[in-house]
Amino acid sequence: MKKTMWLCLIAFLIFFPSCYSHQYKFGSGPQSGIEESYTQWYAIWGVLPIGAELDAAQVANSPNYMITSEFTFLDFLINIPGMAVSIGCRTVIIEK
Repeated sequence: MKKTMWLCLIAFLIFFPSCYSHQYKFGSGPQSGIEESYTQWYAIWGVLPIGAELDAAQVANSPNYMITSEFTFLDFLINIPGMAVSIGCRTVIIEK
């Protein structure tokens, strides 16, 4: 029984990633409070980007902005069936 619980715990830690976030601030950071959200899709378990890559500097159109790249709960729900076929996503938020 103990062995089964340990195996389930290890499987849970391997196959269910936590929510994480990376923030990058450029210039003085966001000034206007305008926020845009994008979803980036990946194949082969995150190795190969699908579609056009996001050029944040061009989207922000300002020298002062902040990019937040995060793995949200919604991304987690989408990735449960997606990761079985190696497709996943993450959310990118650009604050101007």
